[in-house]
Amino acid sequence: MATVVGYHLPSDCSIAQIESLHRDLTRLLDAGSAVDFHCDAVNRIDAVGVQTLLAFVAAMTNQGLKWQWQNPSARLCSAVRLLGVGQLLNFPMSD
Repeated sequence: MATVVGYHLPSDCSIAQIESLHRDLTRLLDAGSAVDFHCDAVNRIDAVGVQTLLAFVAAMTNQGLKWQWQNPSARLCSAVRLLGVGQLLNFPMSD
């Protein structure tokens, strides 16, 4: 059974904090584990933040790794919906 790592997305996933988010996601990818993203704290996210998540998900897919989104905040849902990438992220979208 594969190891699952929990990761709490930071409250700020914007370009201002993208270096830190990218570093964290790179470490998760290097660990080679499935990831449960805890998303309830995300209060700020922009296109760069979503693009970073897309790149991470693509890399996870290429490595055959799984991920899940747990309790996505309204801001995160709004950004994903606005950019039309919910299906690419395998994101739980509610109407």
